[in-house]
Amino acid sequence: MKKDTKRYASERGLYLKLNYACPTANTEEGEELPGEKVGVMMRIKEEESRTEEVRQQKWQGKLIEARWDDADVTDTVAGVYELYQQLLPIKIYQQYKTKTSNNTDLKCRMCGKAMESVPHVLSGCSVLVQSEYKTRHDAALKVLFFNLLCDMGLIESAPSGF
Repeated sequence: MKKDTKRYASERGLYLKLNYACPTANTEEGEELPGEKVGVMMRIKEEESRTEEVRQQKWQGKLIEARWDDADVTDTVAGVYELYQQLLPIKIYQQYKTKTSNNTDLKCRMCGKAMESVPHVLSGCSVLVQSEYKTRHDAALKVLFFNLLCDMGLIESAPSGF
């Protein structure tokens, strides 16, 4: 096991010194890492290795590399991640996660009926049902509608913007 670990680490540019009391590692640049930072550096080196491997693949490397360098995609991914982590500046987030609000009223600022949470704002707020949700659903249905018309040969192409 020890030889496999050392080989795995050396493939990623880390040279382990697994002494019992205080293990360390040296990077390719000669920097000495204390034992508690070796695992973190191994993960970083593994990610770098996988990233480089993907960049070298002709079948998807160029496409993925372009996505990594595209600021709009990065912003979109960050936005989706914020949704996933529920990091939007809603009342529950401000009260419990960042503790930046002392307000005990966690009711939605728009409808005042339910607690203001990500799921509520995205799909449950009665105020947004009348405007934002309807607009979003109508736009999605327009895409489907125009694609069906194209498939049936009733129109030549869908209008731009859909």
